[in-house]
Amino acid sequence: MPKGVRGKDIQVETTLGDVVAAVKNDAVLFSEVQNATKLTDRAMMSLHELEVVTLGKGLTVFRPAMTLYLRRGSTKFAQKDYAPLDEHYEEKTLQTHVIATYAKMGIDSIDKAQQLSEDYFVLDRDTFVRRWLPGRTTEIRRQTTGESWQRIVEVLDNPTQQKIVSDDGRGQTFWFCRSRVWQTRVLVHRIAYLVRVKREDPSGILVLSYNRHAAAEIRTRLRNLLGDDAQHVTISTCHALAMRLVGASFSKRTADASYFKSVMTEAVEHLHGSGLSPSEAEAQRDTLIQGFRWILVDEYQDIGPDEYALISAVAGRSLDDDDLRLSLFAVGDDDQNIYAFAGASITYIRRFEEDYKAKPAFLVENYRSTRHIVETANAVIAGARNRLKDGHPITVDRRREKDDPGGVLEKLDPVATGRVQLLQCSAGPGAQAMAAVDELIRLSHLIPDGHGPEPP
Repeated sequence: MPKGVRGKDIQVETTLGDVVAAVKNDAVLFSEVQNATKLTDRAMMSLHELEVVTLGKGLTVFRPAMTLYLRRGSTKFAQKDYAPLDEHYEEKTLQTHVIATYAKMGIDSIDKAQQLSEDYFVLDRDTFVRRWLPGRTTEIRRQTTGESWQRIVEVLDNPTQQKIVSDDGRGQTFWFCRSRVWQTRVLVHRIAYLVRVKREDPSGILVLSYNRHAAAEIRTRLRNLLGDDAQHVTISTCHALAMRLVGASFSKRTADASYFKSVMTEAVEHLHGSGLSPSEAEAQRDTLIQGFRWILVDEYQDIGPDEYALISAVAGRSLDDDDLRLSLFAVGDDDQNIYAFAGASITYIRRFEEDYKAKPAFLVENYRSTRHIVETANAVIAGARNRLKDGHPITVDRRREKDDPGGVLEKLDPVATGRVQLLQCSAGPGAQAMAAVDELIRLSHLIPDGHGPEPP
């Protein structure tokens, strides 16, 4: 620098050769240092990490390069080729449990915690596990603590739900759920599993819901499971995502159905790179999806043609390279398709299975209604055509299999004894509403506080 120049963050330029030469020309250093280049590398990186200097464009000079060796012959990999990588990840998983055990142990006895730390670097793996993690063979294979696994997976207490949530495959999968509350719960726990167990970056997860109320519910549930990490998960409606992709807003106009449709169409065209070369289209899509690797869709039965086109474009369904496609997870219930007037149709559920080669799973346990109500509902809806759950009737959950079919009202209600009733009333919505309210008031007087069934 010129003489007399003082200040902060002053930029200077030099070469690696000049720095090495300065080390070699120093009489004291030259007599003690065997490798001036290696010393310079280590020293400059240390100064950079301590923020004494900042290696700007020259940072790559001091970072060690990666040397790739290409093996001649077959390009196919066998299982044994992945063994070193598997061993690396197994050790990282074990370290998660070691650190958690160290922290818990340190609260009660810091001496024991320090001994654990020393043994980790001295003992072989099997001896260390037997001494400090006895009886936890299954747990230490998971990439999360036992408490986290219990809150995310075991708390569901349903084998089918647990299988869906803890699926380790990255392929596109579609899951059916009967109850909106339970399908949303499964979706939220799936996100938590990806972040806490699979160690996926939460900023790479996109969740799409049908409306803002559902999006807010997902945010609340996810925050309870993930804490601050939940804020990095993108949760949006399809329309909000489309507006974000094209840079549209409501600030200067009133939105209507035609406006939303035009925005959705424009977003899909941007994702497909209409009018661009293949390389330009790929670059534009990469910029738009912002590093997303997972898409999870709630209330899939409400999907219409515009939403389906948007989800397909974001997921990259039409791309030839499988590595460029996002993993897609969706939950929905065809029996709750109430937006047919807006274009929603179970056709898009069937197309999902065909387009993504998805395998459905059926969540048919009802946790709210009595057996009488469930069986009546099955009988009523059995006549519906083109149902996707034919052959998969709804049942009460396993914990209530031996309960009275009418629940607590079977013994408390002398009129209906817990059975489903047909109420007689005058025609018109007002009269029907009054009849329903009167019956609910009558039942409320029969059920002791805190002992009634959860309303269906």
